[in-house]
Amino acid sequence: MTNDSICAAAFVHSHVTAKYERKLCCVAKPIEGMEKTTTEEYWNSDYLRDARLKMIAGEKLADCSFCYNYENMGVTSFRQVMNGMYPLDNIINKVTQDGTLESSPSYYDYRTITCNLQCVTCDDNHSSKHAAIARELLGRNSQTKVDLQYEKKLGHEIISGLHAKTVDNIYWAGGEPMLMATHWDVIFEMEKLLEDPEYTDYIKSVRMFYNTNMTKLYWKDHFIPAILSKFNVTLWASIDGVAETFEYCRDGAKWDTVRENWLIYKKHIPNTSVTAVLSAPVLMDIDRFMDFFESNDGNMFNHQYEPNDYKNLLDIRLYPDDIFHTVIDHAIDRIRRTHLGGKESTLEVLEMYRKQKSDFSNPDYQEIKNHTQRRDKFLKNSKSFEELLQQINKPTYNWYVGI
Repeated sequence: MTNDSICAAAFVHSHVTAKYERKLCCVAKPIEGMEKTTTEEYWNSDYLRDARLKMIAGEKLADCSFCYNYENMGVTSFRQVMNGMYPLDNIINKVTQDGTLESSPSYYDYRTITCNLQCVTCDDNHSSKHAAIARELLGRNSQTKVDLQYEKKLGHEIISGLHAKTVDNIYWAGGEPMLMATHWDVIFEMEKLLEDPEYTDYIKSVRMFYNTNMTKLYWKDHFIPAILSKFNVTLWASIDGVAETFEYCRDGAKWDTVRENWLIYKKHIPNTSVTAVLSAPVLMDIDRFMDFFESNDGNMFNHQYEPNDYKNLLDIRLYPDDIFHTVIDHAIDRIRRTHLGGKESTLEVLEMYRKQKSDFSNPDYQEIKNHTQRRDKFLKNSKSFEELLQQINKPTYNWYVGI
């Protein structure tokens, strides 16, 4: 069916953020008053029933503006991805006149704020390691405490769905999903079901997607790649650049460790791809990034840099026109020439950056530089932003030191 509003997420998807908010999906806006709710409380709530009916009627939801904006910029949206996964006509036929769905969710996406990194592209909404930084730089006391009891409830929901054979997709992210105890509750239950002839084929059919920082090979004494290789897993590795660029962007991680872990995961899980945030440092160091993943036969699922409350120069759209166009033009040319799968979505994002450049005029570079230097004081094991620029892009370094 043709409908520019409707999204399968409202009909199949149960999502909880790292801060335990309910949203229609990971890129939608939080639903007010639905924090720490169960799926039973959420699934046929007034909000969701209303959202379904509005979508069916072709009305665009304000909470879904992220996807609509993406589509207007010529970038494939999560709405379009979801609609490609599920037959909308079959789903809509199950909706009652008041928007109720008797069927259970089939796609679960439950996250945790537990993390072992304080990435410069991240913040205290997604990583427990950002609490001290947010307190110092933003003046807020972040709630980064993990509610293990609530997370355990979410895990039991997935397990119940697996026993009922109603789950077809699970997405694991964080924080860092390999540190999420509830994730392992689900995985170990899936291991048991895998041995049951009644469930073997079904469990193998359940698709699991991971967004992981690749710093962990073990959960307690369990070798993670071997466990996950038993299932239908697609692993997206959050690796922003290589070498010094990686260590700056993925603050707290060591490149040598992650590089070796990438190779180990690839041996066990062939469907392992890279998903980098297309920040300014990654784009300025795009040749080394592409050279590494081309030599290791990876695919790409890279995505837009989303500004957070920290002021920094991670957004390439903030830079002067001459720097911006030189970096973007080279990155587009380099990615067009790659043999890696998934390059189309990266090119869409970079073309979107071009279209949006005029919206980022006249930034206060001195203020941004001051904030960047304050953030650099929290770096765990990397060069400062200034030192990184000196290594990866001399013209930008010369401009930066002159601010």
